[in-house]
Amino acid sequence: MSGMPGGPRGPPPGNFQPGGWSAPPRMPPQGFQPFRMNMGMQPPPAMPPHRPPGIQTSDSNSPSTYSPHFDPQKKSPWTEHQAADGRTFFYNSETKRSVWEKPDDLKSRSELLLSQCSWKEHRADDGRIYYYNSKTKESIWTKPKELTEIESQIAQENAQRVQSPITTQSKSAIVKAMEATLSAVATPEQVVEEIKFKNKSEMVDAFKKLLSEKKIGSNTSWENALKIIQSDPIFSALKGLSEKKQIFNQYKTQRAKEEKEEQRQKQKKAKEDLETFLVENERVHSNLKFRKAEQLFLDRPQWRAVHERDRREVFQDAIVLVAKREKEEAKRLRKQNIKKFSQILDKMPDLTYKTTWTEAQQMLLDNTEFTEDHELQNMDKEDALICFEDHIKELEKEHEEEKEHKKKMLKRQQRKNREGFLVLLDELHETGQLNSMSLWMDLYVVISQDQRFTAMLGQSGSTPLDLFKFYVEDLKARFYDEKKTVKEILKDKKFTVEINTKFEEMATIVSVDKRSENLDKGNLKLTYNSLVEKAEAREKEREKEEARRIKKIENNFKNLLAESDPAIQPQDSWQSVRNLYASHPAFTAVDLESDRERFFKEYIHALQNTCFHQHKGGNKAKKKLKKRSRSNSRSSGSEEENRKKKKKKKCRSKSPSESPSDSAEHDNKRHKKSKKKKSRKSKSLTPVVHSASEEGERTNSESELSEGELERRRQKLLQELEDGQIA
Repeated sequence: MSGMPGGPRGPPPGNFQPGGWSAPPRMPPQGFQPFRMNMGMQPPPAMPPHRPPGIQTSDSNSPSTYSPHFDPQKKSPWTEHQAADGRTFFYNSETKRSVWEKPDDLKSRSELLLSQCSWKEHRADDGRIYYYNSKTKESIWTKPKELTEIESQIAQENAQRVQSPITTQSKSAIVKAMEATLSAVATPEQVVEEIKFKNKSEMVDAFKKLLSEKKIGSNTSWENALKIIQSDPIFSALKGLSEKKQIFNQYKTQRAKEEKEEQRQKQKKAKEDLETFLVENERVHSNLKFRKAEQLFLDRPQWRAVHERDRREVFQDAIVLVAKREKEEAKRLRKQNIKKFSQILDKMPDLTYKTTWTEAQQMLLDNTEFTEDHELQNMDKEDALICFEDHIKELEKEHEEEKEHKKKMLKRQQRKNREGFLVLLDELHETGQLNSMSLWMDLYVVISQDQRFTAMLGQSGSTPLDLFKFYVEDLKARFYDEKKTVKEILKDKKFTVEINTKFEEMATIVSVDKRSENLDKGNLKLTYNSLVEKAEAREKEREKEEARRIKKIENNFKNLLAESDPAIQPQDSWQSVRNLYASHPAFTAVDLESDRERFFKEYIHALQNTCFHQHKGGNKAKKKLKKRSRSNSRSSGSEEENRKKKKKKKCRSKSPSESPSDSAEHDNKRHKKSKKKKSRKSKSLTPVVHSASEEGERTNSESELSEGELERRRQKLLQELEDGQIA
């Protein structure tokens, strides 16, 4: 029972509990035919043998007839029985306990030796045998050495028992006869208990299992089967004979199917064994023919175990596997040779990326590792060439990587040289020698004496001059932000830059503030120039406004003279008319008396010119006067525009002391300033145009009044002339 995996470890399951029996087994029921001596069968363990003690028909090691601890004066309380499911258990009549494993009292010497070993034999689900150590909890597939030694010892003892003298055999037979006699005397006291089943299905299963355990085949007759199974308690548990035969026939049908399946599995196993034999045989190769194989393996049991009609099919399948194996072996050998060949090429120091295949072959002939390897000598030449090409490509790749590394190192050094030169420029900027208005020629003497400038010479990329220009441009790019900072500082200090403000004065004000720490001196100078220009522009605008104001006062004063009633004549003096306008706002608007007198004289002069032209040209003079008044109004506007154009030209023209950076900065501002100037121009020109038009209208009214007066005087003079002629 120890050889069965998952064997019982206690009483049998279900309602059948051997350990719970209250009485020992009883004898079979009456009406059972006793075993006959000529049947050749061993009786169950609970029944005495019905034959002479000296006759032994079963195994001499049977636990029911022999025990290594047998004592004629004392009988073992253990007896062997079978459960309803066909499994064997053992019952102790003294302790009333049932166990699945055979007790030591019933074991033979060999079984006792095996039970003392910690290794036990078991069978896995797939049928394979494995061995389990109950002490170390270890499982292995191979038979342990301890178990092998015990089996060898048992085999030696059995051999010695067979070779012992006849007297010993006779003595052993006498001892066995005595034991059998004593067992027969003690056995009648034991009775077999009747087996009961819960239902018919359990009874049928138990009977079929009994037939299976007794190795009843599908071609066994009922009479022969009855001789084998009638002594079993399970057989007596079934009452009806017809029912037994019916179950027996069902078993035979099922067993026939099983035997057929077993035969099929046997044939399948034989085919598998033959295929394995052919595949593993060294004499079998992919080009072997079936006739040749039949001559070679005709006497082999694997070949003869398979039917002749199936051998060819198995042989063809085996040849396919062999061909596949040979192909895989060739593939493995090819891969191995390529690996070895590559390793040899790696160890050749004279092999470079410029080496040709012809040169490499000569090197290989001088290499002992290559010439002494027979597998490499048989290596395919194409594989060797491909391997060589791959190696050369790898060398070329390494060469390119090394070249690229050197190139990167050179670029890295050049980058460090540029960074060092920029540090030099930073140092010059911090000391105030370099600013946004600096020129290369001014600082070349200082820069060229530094080692960081010398390191830059001759390398590719940006030159020292380029880096200098970029540095200055970056400083100029900071102009707008720094200009804003300067304006904020001046605003906080409430300082305004005027036309006469000095740069040093503004720089002193700005330098006091912490925000001026990072300001560029060049940008500070440019900011000063910008603020001075704005101051100049404000001054010019103020002068323009003052001129316009004075012109307006002059026009208002002349209009006052032109609109006087009575009208002013060309021969009138300033003193004669002054008191007439002393209280008028246009009169008081003129601050200086000299200006009033000058405006009056200009008006009289214009009036005289008008009278002269009217007297000379009549209506033509009138038209010319109108045109002149219009041209005067236009000229006043054009003169204003001409003045503004001249101012623009002055702004565009630069002084020779200014640097190109100043001109570039002003060009950048020109577009923004032009928009502001246009808006200012439109605002400043508008009142001038209006004043000129008003002046023209006033001049026209002046000319109209003078023409009427002149016409009266002309008529008066004509009348006087006529009177004089008449006289």
